[in-house]
Amino acid sequence: MLPTSGDVTFINNVNRRISRLLKGKWAETAQYFLRIESISGRNITFQTIDVGSGSREAYKFTTTFTHDGEFVLAK
Repeated sequence: MLPTSGDVTFINNVNRRISRLLKGKWAETAQYFLRIESISGRNITFQTIDVGSGSREAYKFTTTFTHDGEFVLAK
């Protein structure tokens, strides 16, 4: 169980864990590049960028960090 007192929790292997939630090219790009855009409570908005195609297309998505210490895509 994660602390509820507002303490900082360090999370290992974030890129790998997040990439498993995504599909296609975004799963691959998230393994190498993730930027946190915002944090609100347990919701974390990330951005990943496809630099391999030359277009630098960006994908922004929000996850929730659960009480069990898992990431899930936010609805």
